[in-house]
Amino acid sequence: MINSTASLAIQGVQLKILVSPKGDWSDFCSSEELIKLVWDSLPRSTWEYYNFTSDSSIWAHGENTVTANYTDDECTVIEKLEFNIVGDDEHTWELQLLISKLQSNYGVTSTYS
Repeated sequence: MINSTASLAIQGVQLKILVSPKGDWSDFCSSEELIKLVWDSLPRSTWEYYNFTSDSSIWAHGENTVTANYTDDECTVIEKLEFNIVGDDEHTWELQLLISKLQSNYGVTSTYS
């Protein structure tokens, strides 16, 4: 799956990837652990973090972003997790590696657009 993502990014195409559990987010028991993995995988030394509203988080490096929306102000239940991948640099590869970790550790699926 990483190879197809990489080939699209290399062509300069903006790739949006919606990550979601096999069921509904409200039934997903590992939201907090999943977000901790995102935090641990996108270091603050290279990624900017924005928290414009109490129920969302955005990690950004250039045009590459990860956006998490939550159903609550405590950010404990994910409602939506979306990746925006542009280009082919080390930060693009970080996102691709993170998606692979989310898939293998939490069994989430990815929808590409």
